[in-house]
Amino acid sequence: MHACSLIIKETSFLGASTKLPLTNEEKSKLRKSKVKISEIHTFHTEQIANKLNIPFTKTKGLKGLAEFQTVPSIGYKLAEKWVFKLDIFSLSEIKDKNAPQLFDQLVKQLGVWTDSCVEDQIRCVINYANDPESSKQWFDFTKERKAYREM
Repeated sequence: MHACSLIIKETSFLGASTKLPLTNEEKSKLRKSKVKISEIHTFHTEQIANKLNIPFTKTKGLKGLAEFQTVPSIGYKLAEKWVFKLDIFSLSEIKDKNAPQLFDQLVKQLGVWTDSCVEDQIRCVINYANDPESSKQWFDFTKERKAYREM
């Protein structure tokens, strides 16, 4: 992350918030373009790159962070892990992924103990990627994870 980047947080109409690592200049460019932070996920990466005048790699990360935060009960911290640790940038990329395998891969990448509820969050994201109308939250997957891990 750039030294002068800030994590900018915006509350959407659902009460959830979208956080993105934007500089003050990037935030100003969004305002001038009349684009809300909570809308970033609806734009193509090329559009975001043009509006903010930033490299494609940063744009891809911003869009990924924003898209993952559209999932009910999923925040910036998990979105950050998807994008920066697992190199996954969109919900479409994870539709057919295996939650336990992704969790194990994430733990390996982080190199530290990780709370098992993160696996529940991963299951939630995969569920949402396959069913965007789902209102399930991460804790709705705890029983499923426990049953799998006890096998």
